[in-house]
Amino acid sequence: MLSLLLYGLLAVVRAAPSQADVDDVDGPGIPGTTVSPIFWHVRAFPDGPTLTLNGTLQEMHKRLLEINPNYEADFNRTAVATRSLEARTDFTGAEYNCLTQVWGSVNKKGYDEAVPYLQKHDGTPHMLPGPRVCGRVSCSYNTAVWMCNDATDDQYLINWSSVADGIQYIWSKCAPDPYLNPSGGQVFHYTNWNVVLRDASC
Repeated sequence: MLSLLLYGLLAVVRAAPSQADVDDVDGPGIPGTTVSPIFWHVRAFPDGPTLTLNGTLQEMHKRLLEINPNYEADFNRTAVATRSLEARTDFTGAEYNCLTQVWGSVNKKGYDEAVPYLQKHDGTPHMLPGPRVCGRVSCSYNTAVWMCNDATDDQYLINWSSVADGIQYIWSKCAPDPYLNPSGGQVFHYTNWNVVLRDASC
C-alpha cells in the first residue's frame, strides 16, 4: 500500500537542481528563444508507473536516484546504452551552423562525457510547443547541450540518443580538429526540432 501511495504522489515530479545547474542558471541560452523545462516520461521502478519529471536531464536523473537509489541497477544502464545505438536519428544532410561568435568554443571532455550520458538513458524526452522553445539538457566541462522545439505542437523524441545523434553531427561538422578550439554549433532535424552544443559555465 505504501508503494502504491508513493507512486501516486510521484506521478508528476519537479526535479531539484543539481549543483552544476545551480551554478549556471543565469548562463547563456539560445538567442531569440524562450527557455522552458524539458519533460521526461520515465519509470523509476521496473514495475512502477511512468512518471513525468521536468528540468535538465541531469536534474531529472538525480531525482530518479532519490526516488529509487537502485535505479541504475534495476534498469541495467549498460544494456540500455547498447539498445539505444540500434535506433538512430538520422541527421544526414541536415541544415547546421558552426558560429563561434554565437555558440562559443566547446570542450572535448564535455562532448565525450555528454554522448554516452545521453545514450544510457531510456524513457521519452518531451518538449513543449514552439516554435523557438528551448531547454538545457546537460552541462559539463563548460559545454552545454540544448534541445529546441520549432513545431507548434508538443515534440516527443524516440529517446535521449536522438539528442546524442544531434551533438555527434555537430561535432563532426564544427570540430574537425577537436584539439584546436572546437566551435559550438546547431543542427536542425527535418521534424522541426534542433540541437545546440555551446559554451557554458559548469
